[in-house]
Amino acid sequence: MKKSNQNTGVALLIAGKSVPEQLEAINGALANLQSVKESSYKTSMNLEGFGDLKNCTDIKTLIKALSSINGREKAYAEAAMLIGLKSVPAFEINGGNTKDWTKDIKIRVAVISEKDIREKLQKAHDKLSQFLTDEEKRKQAENEMASLLSGLDLNTTLTIGE
Repeated sequence: MKKSNQNTGVALLIAGKSVPEQLEAINGALANLQSVKESSYKTSMNLEGFGDLKNCTDIKTLIKALSSINGREKAYAEAAMLIGLKSVPAFEINGGNTKDWTKDIKIRVAVISEKDIREKLQKAHDKLSQFLTDEEKRKQAENEMASLLSGLDLNTTLTIGE
């Protein structure tokens, strides 16, 4: 849901605009896109039956993995009841509990979604750039140069060595 809202937002920003304005809107969307950090996994992300989920790029597989974890936790609780146990050790699978697995899989889905959005925005930017006139390209290059040089003090003399 969130992904389509972001894409719709960008589409509305560029509708009816000139090519340079569309490129500016896409550049703004790219700049505002948050990078998701993967380094904060609590589990190993290595789930029996699914392998290493850190390398998984298929959201359906991640959904199936979490479904499997949730199903196993429910089956674990039911089996404990059938046995008649009143106190049961907390459910864990491959070194993590359901809450940690859920958090980690959500992070992985966010990483995949962010990458997909970034790639689509970049592809749109590249396509639109082809339609810039020579004058628009010159103006864009001037703006980029002004931005690059804006913080330089050209009156400072640089010396090498002593």
